[in-house]
Amino acid sequence: MANPIIHTKPGEKIVTFFSTRNLYNVLPAAYNSLLAYNPDVHVYCFIEDDKLPYKTPPHVTCVNVTEQEFFPHDGPCYKTRYTYMILLKTALTKIFPDADRALILDVDTVTCDSLAPLWEWDLTHAYYAAVVEPEGSRLRQRPYANFGIVMLNLARLRNTGKDDLIISELNTTAYEFPEQDAFNKICMNRFDPLPPEYNVTKYTFDITGNPERTRVLHFAGLNDWTHFSIVQHWLKNTTPLPRYVVYAADHRVQDMMIAAAKSLLAHNKVDRIFLLVDNDAIAKDLPPVFQCINVSKQSVFPNDGPNIMTWYGTMTTLRAGLTRVLPSSVERVLWLDPDTIVSGDISDIWNYNIDHKYFAAVEEVRNHNHTQKPYFNAGVMYMNLKLMQESGIADKIIDDINTTKYEHLEQDALNFDCFLHILRLPSKYSDSYVSEPCEKPLIHHYLAKDKRNFYPAAEPYKNIPWSELKGVIEYEK
Repeated sequence: MANPIIHTKPGEKIVTFFSTRNLYNVLPAAYNSLLAYNPDVHVYCFIEDDKLPYKTPPHVTCVNVTEQEFFPHDGPCYKTRYTYMILLKTALTKIFPDADRALILDVDTVTCDSLAPLWEWDLTHAYYAAVVEPEGSRLRQRPYANFGIVMLNLARLRNTGKDDLIISELNTTAYEFPEQDAFNKICMNRFDPLPPEYNVTKYTFDITGNPERTRVLHFAGLNDWTHFSIVQHWLKNTTPLPRYVVYAADHRVQDMMIAAAKSLLAHNKVDRIFLLVDNDAIAKDLPPVFQCINVSKQSVFPNDGPNIMTWYGTMTTLRAGLTRVLPSSVERVLWLDPDTIVSGDISDIWNYNIDHKYFAAVEEVRNHNHTQKPYFNAGVMYMNLKLMQESGIADKIIDDINTTKYEHLEQDALNFDCFLHILRLPSKYSDSYVSEPCEKPLIHHYLAKDKRNFYPAAEPYKNIPWSELKGVIEYEK
């Protein structure tokens, strides 16, 4: 079928970009910046090929629309390949027949903050929500919305037949700004104006691009926008960082660690799992996705240190010394305690922006024994080892653990030394009796008094052959 039809899951947050080949080189700036602040969205790139000429993040889907039939090539609104491409903004009700709404972002945008409020925006009586153009409104003597950033009410457009009317209009009438003009004409006075910070352009749309108020930066009408430093910053992230995971366990709890790792690989593809162990025997039975590091002779944390109670305690404490244990090429890593069970796809965790944070973790909101607030549990941490090393905080944490006695050992040191430089993760990534209650956790942490429940939860995973695990299959392709 020439016209694409994409069936989506209930509640899926759809974001669309439209790009011709001449813009492929800068498209990553648009979706990388979006995903950094909005990791729970699904990005659909409507392009001229089946895929982009580089690796894309997991939640980016490419859709070839060169053969679409909604708008014939000889239609009155065909001007350039790009203007022809973005006519498809008006056909999203057909392309996503199950979806109630979709967010459209032009390819020349950079997201600067969370867009979560748009998904809660009340569109009950509106066909869409967008920022009003002051100059466009003055010329037309009525509110005129810019379509570079717009949240469409697909359900209302579909149910009222406005979508068919707009498509028909664009196939019979020539417009200066085709899809934008058609929407503004046919849905006149039936849209919600968004605050101007959702579409900050050189035309200022009421504000001047104050960084504290900018949610989306839109380079509308600028021919040289690709050289801007903020665009170049996000282009550096075209190739996602490797998905590294690390566990640590001595020989007494290695079976627990293996069950935990199997639960991870049952649902997720990762690039490498580092196992910090106290002997080399375990390595011979593992698939290539694992790399074992024997730390039995580690000297980062001496056994007589004030926060080392047992050899297993030493293994756990190593989560505070990963910059000295893991290869120097590892810049970001997800630490998982061996008493964690992964029950679903956690790929979103790698999209969280920790460029200026030492790590991301789940807050202990139900533990009232900590004087410092917020206080984070260290059993699941997405860590920026490169920043920790370059800033010197990694060495300070190690020195403090080796010289100062803490009530909660290395977890205290991580919290105290990294205070205000920790990103809060949703509790679904480390559900436990100290986290905020979570209905559908992706990672459950069986810490302390809940430890007895670990093995029943691990039972479905521990006997699965390595060769049948999703993560192993994908790794070995």
